[in-house]
Amino acid sequence: MSPLCQLGYGICDADTLPSGGTTEQVARPHLGNVPYGDFYDCVRPGEVALTFDDGPGVYTDAMVDLLNSYNAKATFYITGINNGKGAIDTTTAWTNVIRKMNTNGHQIASHTWSHADLSTLTESVRRGEMIKLEMALRNILGFFPTYMRPPYSSCNAACVATMSTLGYHITYFNLDTDDYNQATPEKIQVAINNFDNAINPSNPANDKFLSIAHDIHQTTAQILTEHMLKTLQQKGYKAVTVGECMGDPKENWYRAAGPGPSFTSEVVTPTSHPTTSTTSSTTSSTSSSSSSSSSSSSSSSSSSSSSSTTSTSTTSASSTSTSSTYTSSTSTSYTSTSTTSSSSSSSTSSSSSSSSSSTTDSTTTTTSTSSTSSTSSTSNHPSTTTPLPTTSKPPSPTSTCAYLVGRWCAGPLPTYSNFDECWASTNKCWEQGRDCWLATDSLNCRYLQSVCQAQEDHCLSCQGASSTTCPYETPVYPKPK
Repeated sequence: MSPLCQLGYGICDADTLPSGGTTEQVARPHLGNVPYGDFYDCVRPGEVALTFDDGPGVYTDAMVDLLNSYNAKATFYITGINNGKGAIDTTTAWTNVIRKMNTNGHQIASHTWSHADLSTLTESVRRGEMIKLEMALRNILGFFPTYMRPPYSSCNAACVATMSTLGYHITYFNLDTDDYNQATPEKIQVAINNFDNAINPSNPANDKFLSIAHDIHQTTAQILTEHMLKTLQQKGYKAVTVGECMGDPKENWYRAAGPGPSFTSEVVTPTSHPTTSTTSSTTSSTSSSSSSSSSSSSSSSSSSSSSSTTSTSTTSASSTSTSSTYTSSTSTSYTSTSTTSSSSSSSTSSSSSSSSSSTTDSTTTTTSTSSTSSTSSTSNHPSTTTPLPTTSKPPSPTSTCAYLVGRWCAGPLPTYSNFDECWASTNKCWEQGRDCWLATDSLNCRYLQSVCQAQEDHCLSCQGASSTTCPYETPVYPKPK
């Protein structure tokens, strides 16, 4: 649904990269009892999770007011740049309504950057769909979600593995209003009937629902939503967020976005092609009470306005982050971090900080220091929950490199004998390449991408054959032309 071109051909609006560093380095532990796979239904009787996909749109702001008037909460599965609406973090109307959702206690979740079918994408592009939206929401709120819904409800085994690695709950539904097919005044009654046919014969003492609708449609925002709210009120149901209906503490709904890597000067958009390069990446350690995980609550970074700070430095890279730590009644600490960083290579970086408001949590201030250093690659299986490290780096002028792609040195990949080992080796290939694909040598990185894609296809062919073994195939690294 990114209409300016077909993905993969020419320059797409979907290719736009949000400002600031990547969020891939943020720790992604699996917390709580909600599956880090897919689920379809709530767990608490008497509650209905109203969810809305594809927004924000021009009708969303007024719909938030409507929800508030019924003291109802909802979950918005946000897309970043679909339908030609402009990027959510650079379009004031979208930035404001997303902050409004958060301020009013609604849950914000991911519906990808450009509404692409995740099952049809390569691993790197699929990750990019998630990471780009994380970056944009980080720019708006200071955190990004742990809940997502795949566009077209399409997420195959490879997609599920990616979502698990990135630490996402995959949300489906058990009440489909089909509103997007009934988006005219003449047809919206069909969507209303779909909702009523599920709710009216039900009993809130035993039943619970997770519904889907789309706030970008006027008939949904102005007609269907109010009908749903009135019906739930009359039947004695409570309209809640997905996290609430799953019994998940609010601090598990989001991850605090730590400092981005120091290669922000390398990040490019289709219309900008910097020529400088840096060799360092940023890793961050933040203080927490009982675990090393980084997460945040929806109330930790809500704001109605933001300020941007730009810094330029020609000295060695350094970064200091100031963290506001909130402690909930369950004694679980979570951290929301805003960062100002400077880096070598005369890079210019911007950091966005949001004013924070909280009504239920007490606030203390701690300071953590981020150190900048070059890091090397480690192998990650799709189901691991460890932070995703920055791996690729340009070799020094005197170094030797077995697998050189442009200026980027790809490390050797682990051998394998079964599907799990093959998939872990493939993940390492993608992880080594992701910095390259954000850098000025991104044109040459297609050669490394072909290596990773060939190995991923081989792994999937082993899985498709239901074989207990997966014979090792030596990667072939084509030389850039």
